[in-house]
Amino acid sequence: MQDRIWKMLDNFDAFITLLGGIGTLEKNFQIASWAQLNIHHKPISLLNVDGFFNKLLSFLDQVGKKISFHIQHDKSLFLLQLLRS
Repeated sequence: MQDRIWKMLDNFDAFITLLGGIGTLEKNFQIASWAQLNIHHKPISLLNVDGFFNKLLSFLDQVGKKISFHIQHDKSLFLLQLLRS
């Protein structure tokens, strides 16, 4: 599985996390942590369809208040909101 991540880093210009479960979130956080460690400088996005990631983003905001990590100000992570009408 680690080989797959390195292939993604070599071949992708950006990362967009779609709706998914634990494995999806694990890869998203791995890619985000590697950006914080300056292993890559590629943009990372969450596609927030109908507020799917709202509770996760709220949790990350809470964590940020405790350890001075602000997801909104991190240049490598963008939030894409998609609301169905």
